[in-house]
Amino acid sequence: MPSSIETLFPYAVEIEHSSLNKIFDVSAVPIYDEASVIKGVAHFAKDITEQRKLEAQYFQSQKMEALGRLTGGVAHDFNNLLSAILGYSELAVMQLPEGSSIRNDIEQVRKAGERAASLVRQMLAFSRKQVFDMKVIEVNTVIDSLLKMIQRVISEKIEMEILCEASSSNIYADKGQIEQVIMNLAINAKDAMPDGGHLCIKTENRELDENFVRNFNKLDVGNHIVISISDTGIGIPPDILPHIFEPFYTTKEVGKGTGLGLATVYGIIEQHNGTINVYSEPGHGTTFKIYLPVSEKGIDEDGKGMTPFHLNKGTETILVVDDEEPVRSVVRSVLESLGYTVILAKNGNEACRIFEENNANVDMLLTDIIMPGMSGVKLAEILKSKKAGLKVLLTSGYAEEIVRKKDLLKPDVEFLEKPIIPSLLTQKIRCMFDSGKG
Repeated sequence: MPSSIETLFPYAVEIEHSSLNKIFDVSAVPIYDEASVIKGVAHFAKDITEQRKLEAQYFQSQKMEALGRLTGGVAHDFNNLLSAILGYSELAVMQLPEGSSIRNDIEQVRKAGERAASLVRQMLAFSRKQVFDMKVIEVNTVIDSLLKMIQRVISEKIEMEILCEASSSNIYADKGQIEQVIMNLAINAKDAMPDGGHLCIKTENRELDENFVRNFNKLDVGNHIVISISDTGIGIPPDILPHIFEPFYTTKEVGKGTGLGLATVYGIIEQHNGTINVYSEPGHGTTFKIYLPVSEKGIDEDGKGMTPFHLNKGTETILVVDDEEPVRSVVRSVLESLGYTVILAKNGNEACRIFEENNANVDMLLTDIIMPGMSGVKLAEILKSKKAGLKVLLTSGYAEEIVRKKDLLKPDVEFLEKPIIPSLLTQKIRCMFDSGKG
């Protein structure tokens, strides 16, 4: 019979060494003499810190992917509903006289719809299913342009310091999304310093090597700009820190936050092929560091902003394809009121049949990407092969296919994110016809 001590072997346990910040897999086996009596114990320790980090990253990635699929389905349906709500409300507002009580009521509906659309965009951002308007921008200039806005939202008790030390701050990015990231983190810093403190926004360049990037899926070796946003606030407790980028996770009071702010930041940075990490000590403040690859290309000129509440007229014929009847109806109402001829189809097969009958007259295909049966992308390929020069405008409230196949957005194909807003839709269409684009 084995002795009581023999029942303990062999064994293996994981031990976390707090002072070394390491995790070890420790095992032990007994050492027997010639008479099979235990004379000692052999201990083995293996550093598995990197393995556990990679496992944690994998599980986080799987969780975000599952949430992304759920979010995408909700966003697709919700954006179709919002297209009708925002479309008809904007048309109604424009047709009613200033000062009308009915106009004011509808204006409130429109504003609520815009807030809902903004929430959906946040959800798509953290799930990395959003289409961005990518250009080469200069981060230092973006931060400089945000200073007045940041100063308006932070307390007078907070001292702000800007250190734009990066000599190379050109990145390939969506300017509006980068502005959103910086503003979001600045507001979070303000909330962490209710009694005042110090907020520092800093840029610097760093050459990332293989040892650094191997822990981050999105990063490549090379020159990066590091955007640091630091505060001297209350800090983040260690038990909360691992969860701060999770969607809908918030420590704020009910009604004070959606829990999407940092999740949105995380998604935006990931989609820009960068990464974000955080260091915090309770009572000593928090620092967020964003790593984005530097672009060697020159600065792109900013495109002209959309002009709200101005609908552009035209006389061309547009084939509108969408499986949602409310979307088809609001688009037809908008375009026909401006002089366009509109032909409707509810799916790709019907659109192909109608196009065969009206080929010579159709000037533009306006189609949803995600539809039962034939996708909008496939439909566009078929119709463009039948008529050279056909203009194509793709729309979607959940553009996973565009995100996955970025080469779909070629010079002859344009994209408009749902929900469809009349002023933006008509300006995009008029721009495509007048410039020859698409």
